[in-house]
Amino acid sequence: MATLNIHILHIEDDALIQKMVSRVLKRTFGATVITAASGQEAAALIEEDPGKWAAVLSDWNISGKMNGGDVFSLAVGKHPVLITKYVFMSDDTNAVKLASEVGVPCLEKPASVDDICKALLPMIKRASH
Repeated sequence: MATLNIHILHIEDDALIQKMVSRVLKRTFGATVITAASGQEAAALIEEDPGKWAAVLSDWNISGKMNGGDVFSLAVGKHPVLITKYVFMSDDTNAVKLASEVGVPCLEKPASVDDICKALLPMIKRASH
């Protein structure tokens, strides 16, 4: 698949998961995947160019002072359209519940690559038209 002018932000602090999922997203969607290993790094990338992201795939429990929920709150508070571009992944049942309450998909870890791609597909389709 040719590379599209589509950017996905993948927020994940586990290097192995980050590498595997990013590789699959690049191959599946032909998108540019930018990774962030901490909440602070993710928040800075979002703030740098909030309109850049076709999708944001975020782990809820990430290292640093900000977790995935904190990044989401900050990003959506400043840029409400981002709520339609977010997908969470978590093994924390409370995080899954919180994401559901605000209408954001949350895949339970370990999520299959197929489930991740299915969750992101509507966002990628919107961005490519």
